[in-house]
Amino acid sequence: MVEGLKTSLVQKMCQDLREGRTAPKAPFLSILNHDFQQSDIEIDNSSNALVTLNEVIITSKKLLRRDPKFAKIILENFEDMDEEAETIMILALIRESNNSDSEWKQFFEKASQSEIIVDEDQVEELREILLFGQIIF
Repeated sequence: MVEGLKTSLVQKMCQDLREGRTAPKAPFLSILNHDFQQSDIEIDNSSNALVTLNEVIITSKKLLRRDPKFAKIILENFEDMDEEAETIMILALIRESNNSDSEWKQFFEKASQSEIIVDEDQVEELREILLFGQIIF
């Protein structure tokens, strides 16, 4: 059951990415984007290809592959990529957020413009979601 939920979530994320759909408010949680997150999406299973989580999230490896010039600079300046993974990810996100042709442009724009206002009920719901997320993933 849990694996089925994870697969369904990743497929929805993939479809949203293909269709350019991004939740209206950051952070992109259902408690702040209730209508967006709760809408039923017809998942396109026509290709029957397995979609992995790494295909629908931003990773430093993905960002470095798309920007060979930046990747070269990173490789020249960081000896241990695993040890410096967080720093490399931050640098890659900063660079990508300034890329006007980024496939993640919508995400960066909404994330940088968002004002986060939550009430106590939302905070409690968020705690429950995070706890559930730790159990699933």
